[in-house]
Amino acid sequence: MIGELLTVEEIAQKLGASVRWIQERIRDGSIRHFRDGNIIRISDADFKEYLARCSTVVEAQKSSRPKRSSDRVIDYMVKDALRKKR
Repeated sequence: MIGELLTVEEIAQKLGASVRWIQERIRDGSIRHFRDGNIIRISDADFKEYLARCSTVVEAQKSSRPKRSSDRVIDYMVKDALRKKR
């Protein structure tokens, strides 16, 4: 079951990111999606999986090197999106 389908704009809003940044994640394969011509949709399940993978990567990075400012921004975005899902 696919569940709710979200637009790129909805995903960007949930993460507090730009539409372009989300499109880049789609293009590089980080976010799984459905495409029909120019229409792109992301299932709620795939979005949650992406957030879980980001959380895992962030946790792994914590122990291997000092935190960069970009890591803190991603941490905040992921935690904020997860908090909003509850």
